[in-house]
Amino acid sequence: MTAFIYSLASVIEIASFTMTNILYLRLLTICSALLFILAGILWHNTSIIAWQIGYLGINIVQIIIYILLKKPILIRKEIKPLYHLFANSLNTRQFVTLCGKSKIMQLEEGATLISQGAAPPGIYLIAKGVVDISLNNKVLKKESVGAYIGEMSHLTNEAITATILTSRDTTVLYWDNNCLAELKRKKPVLYQGLYTSIAIGLAKKLKETNKLAIQ
Repeated sequence: MTAFIYSLASVIEIASFTMTNILYLRLLTICSALLFILAGILWHNTSIIAWQIGYLGINIVQIIIYILLKKPILIRKEIKPLYHLFANSLNTRQFVTLCGKSKIMQLEEGATLISQGAAPPGIYLIAKGVVDISLNNKVLKKESVGAYIGEMSHLTNEAITATILTSRDTTVLYWDNNCLAELKRKKPVLYQGLYTSIAIGLAKKLKETNKLAIQ
């Protein structure tokens, strides 16, 4: 009987290697490990039991990870309008993780986001609303959803060159300097994705500036 159980476990283990679906492979491996453990118990073979318990644990953990990774990703309504900015650099899970590292700020109309002459505080991304960019109390332009604020000062490490005021209720995502440094060190893929998005935004701003210069 014990030999039959051991043989059956071996057949199931071999069959698992023919599976193209990773979940089925893991499930068959778990079944074979359980049968091997039963055979080991009947044979009083602690070596078989120990090895198969190890395989069993590894495959159970891998199945849990697989299920978690397949779990649908919900994008919060506050950040949904920004998803297209990262379509070329981050997948959905990475985008949600990056936004989760930020601080979401809700600002009322007339609030000061950044003051002219201040040290670079980090990077802001407008998720909702509109802001005025002012220099010496004169509004130069407006920015809305999808625009980065403070990115140039952060990149050059120079003082903020304009004052940013909200012209209506506004929501922004904010990554401070410490958060950005941590992203660069621990989550380089997210960091690179953020800076790819910033680079695309700067290119668009430069294109708009060139159009105005030509006009």
